[in-house]
Amino acid sequence: MKNTARNEEVYHKRVVEKRTLQSVADEYGITRERVRQIVAKIDKKALWEAARASRPSPPKVMKDIWWSRRAYNCLYNEDLLRVSLEDFVENVSHSRLIHRVPNMGKKTIEEICKRLEENGQQNISHLRSARNGENHRSS
Repeated sequence: MKNTARNEEVYHKRVVEKRTLQSVADEYGITRERVRQIVAKIDKKALWEAARASRPSPPKVMKDIWWSRRAYNCLYNEDLLRVSLEDFVENVSHSRLIHRVPNMGKKTIEEICKRLEENGQQNISHLRSARNGENHRSS
């Protein structure tokens, strides 16, 4: 992030010291709009970190894991966010993900596999490739 220290100073002077937009802008040689943008960006980051920290650990359902926007949307559109991690691993195949879910590609599947492994799921090799995916469901 560019100018992180400066942005923190701008935020502190505007929010904590309650200085006017114009006085902060004049001190740093930026516009009032830029001061607003910096404050909004830092507020948004703080909200995001608070939301992330409030997620249950360890996660029980897919919704409890922090996903990228694309992965979240793919899982949401297929109503897979309410599924437990174990049920997802047991019942979802690679071919279902890649062929049925719009915008679900190799990178998104890799992200899902990586996050499942990070959260203790062991047997996810069937999600990584189509060769194993169909055999897993029938067993």
